[in-house]
Amino acid sequence: MSVIDTLIYDRTAADVERVYTLAKLWVPGNDGKPIFIGTPSEKAEWDAGLKGAYNASDLNRVGAALQYLAQWFETHGYSVDVSVKTDWVGGELPDVPTMVQLQSYLAQVEKIRSVVPVFPDTLQVPDDLPAFTWQDANAVEKILADVEQLIQNMEQAWIYSGEVECGEVPAYG
Repeated sequence: MSVIDTLIYDRTAADVERVYTLAKLWVPGNDGKPIFIGTPSEKAEWDAGLKGAYNASDLNRVGAALQYLAQWFETHGYSVDVSVKTDWVGGELPDVPTMVQLQSYLAQVEKIRSVVPVFPDTLQVPDDLPAFTWQDANAVEKILADVEQLIQNMEQAWIYSGEVECGEVPAYG
């Protein structure tokens, strides 16, 4: 299984609403630290990572996918230089990306998207960071999945030396 297989691009409004519902179950404790007042199963759901939230695990997954695709392109003679962070920290003391880091993140997605012609329905890279939505999160990850599909298509179309005999491939033109 490749990192591309872990991309998430089917988030829904209901997924986001679930995040809001569970977030309301965090309240200040006596010592000022937040405590969770929901059920154990709700806490387990929160801890497992919610599809409707965009956090360190999402940033790391997309970063790993960008590195994977860039490496494939470099190995096959394409010049693409991406520099991504893949060690975002979540949890109680999470990394909080700056606007500059998020702009760079989206610029890296655009670099990968622009290496090869994409499908006509491949989405554009979102550019409105302050208003980044679940649809934008889906778009970022779907773009990378589309690029990987194009790579697979390219690999299947390659003809290797000695594999084709005269007349096996139809002439065009």
